[in-house]
Amino acid sequence: MSTKTILLAILSFILPIVGIILYFVMKNKEAETAQYCLYAAIAAIAVGFIGGIIL
Repeated sequence: MSTKTILLAILSFILPIVGIILYFVMKNKEAETAQYCLYAAIAAIAVGFIGGIIL
C-alpha cells in the first residue's frame, strides 16, 4: 500500500463524501485505492451513525 493510498483513505474517513466521490472517479484506473477510499468512507459513516445513537 502506497503513501498516496493511505492519505486518501484517511481523507475519506474524515470526509466520507470525498471518499465516495474518489471511489467513482478512480474505480477504473486505480481499483485498489478506490476500494480503500470507499471502505474508509463507509467506516466513517458507520462510526458517525453509532456515535449518534450512543449520544
